[in-house]
Amino acid sequence: MPDVLQLVMNGPVGPAGPTGPAGPIDGDPYSYNLKNECFVFDGDSITAGTTSGGQTVLATQTYAYLFSQSPFALGNGSYYNFAVGGSGISSGSGSSSTNNITDRYLSQVKPKRPTVNGGNGGDRSYVFLMCGINELRIGTTPAATIIANYAAYTTQALADGFTVVISTVLPYDRNQETIRQLVNKAILNGTIPSSIIFDASAILS
Repeated sequence: MPDVLQLVMNGPVGPAGPTGPAGPIDGDPYSYNLKNECFVFDGDSITAGTTSGGQTVLATQTYAYLFSQSPFALGNGSYYNFAVGGSGISSGSGSSSTNNITDRYLSQVKPKRPTVNGGNGGDRSYVFLMCGINELRIGTTPAATIIANYAAYTTQALADGFTVVISTVLPYDRNQETIRQLVNKAILNGTIPSSIIFDASAILS
């Protein structure tokens, strides 16, 4: 099973243990001893930022950007945010034909895989994926379809050498809560494979 990180007020913690500027501590495989890493983010407006719905979340206010400025990432590699507002993980979902996370993988994400796997992502490449809200918003995608598409994406990313960090789906609508819980169960029990689970919904549920 992958490590599960829970969001707390002072940042993410988990069984991988602490990290520090000097490099790996206690054999922590996720500490930042490498200087040639790649941090790739994809998802929807939560990751990209948004100005819709009367709310403004700047790109520099998203969790992706804040992570890029953290000691773990800053100065240790390249940061890419391919997220687009309205995106979904399921094929054909999203507000336009270009707003599909799965379809973006081959053209935008895969090239950033580690060098040893044929990409230009350096020694280690991470892909961070937070999505599912737009499937809940539209309300016509079954949980099984979301799970299958999510699993297909992460399975491919793992095969391409990425360290895959996936987030549980955040709360959205009580009418869609059963679907959200089924997807999150699949994330947490490994049905949707990953390297690390970011249990973002734990603090909001």
